[in-house]
Amino acid sequence: MEKILLRLQERTCPIYFSRGRKGFLREVLEKSFASSRWIVVTHPRIQKLYGPWLKSEVGSLGKIETLLIPEGEKYKTLQTVEKIYKQLSGLKVDRHTPLIALGGGVVGDVAGFAAATYLRGIPLVQIPTTLLAQVDSSVGGKTGVDLPTGKNLVGAFYQPHLVFIDVSTLKTLPRREILCGSAEVIKYGIIQSPSLFSLLEKNIQSFLNLDFSLLQKVIQECVQIKAHVVEKDEKETTGLRMILNFGHTLAHAIETLSGYKKFNHGEAVAMGMAFATGVSHQMKRVSDETVERVLSLLRDAGFPDFFPPFSRKAYLQVMAHDKKAKNGNIRYVLLRQIGKVEVKELSLEKIGNFLDSVKRRGYGF
Repeated sequence: MEKILLRLQERTCPIYFSRGRKGFLREVLEKSFASSRWIVVTHPRIQKLYGPWLKSEVGSLGKIETLLIPEGEKYKTLQTVEKIYKQLSGLKVDRHTPLIALGGGVVGDVAGFAAATYLRGIPLVQIPTTLLAQVDSSVGGKTGVDLPTGKNLVGAFYQPHLVFIDVSTLKTLPRREILCGSAEVIKYGIIQSPSLFSLLEKNIQSFLNLDFSLLQKVIQECVQIKAHVVEKDEKETTGLRMILNFGHTLAHAIETLSGYKKFNHGEAVAMGMAFATGVSHQMKRVSDETVERVLSLLRDAGFPDFFPPFSRKAYLQVMAHDKKAKNGNIRYVLLRQIGKVEVKELSLEKIGNFLDSVKRRGYGF
């Protein structure tokens, strides 16, 4: 499969797949844009790794200006976006100049938000270089930054004009970053694809050890699932897109309370999925067998079997700021069976009770 088309009301976003094919990026950019100037937003480590490759692909199409931002979730802030604005202004970037986000989820979210808002929107190209970004954050048009009170609280829906996923960029990722992305991969199996979940149960170590044939197959399936959901509910107006947040309510609280330092996003999501599975079990939504399958796969992948012992009050204060909060309740994604979830409103008090109960009873933590 060379590409998937994400068909939306305003435009269609092509998502291209490659495995080190020389000249392919140049080909799709030349076909998609009539530009002699390109702005690249990345961080220093990715620039060192993939800046020369990007220059070899894009250099013949025009001048490349590279804007460097610091690496890490703690820099996913309005201050970083403001610095990008100032640089774009200094370079006299116009509405026809494409901005290329080269990197992982933080680069994609920050650069995407800058592209969405500078001059009220400039063309955006996502080139994700991490597993997490390739299977999730680069697709679907969510951009934004964090506030001290919570994750992704400021942002915009802004679809990229194209996404270019080259799985060969994953060869330079540390294993912990591969593991980080695998949490989102497992999530897609849980919420939509029993066959993907079974494939991971049988092959999780091969996947983590970068079996590239398996990686490419799994990444494409995850992107296809997300594209299907986003096509039906691009801006979370029907509630369908909310299923993509399975495990993320607790995950975002963990990330916020730990200062985005101790746990990466995938580790937090894995803990959040285990918690959501435990909540679903206590609410008699899911069988013992399904609970054990989910927890076993998370353990086999190597995720932490606990969640941080922050106080009930601390967790609930952060969750109260969650984007899924409504009238003092949280729209929470619960598991019914592998491949099927549901969204239900739960009060913060009830979630607090589950937190206390899961700490006492286990569910793999």
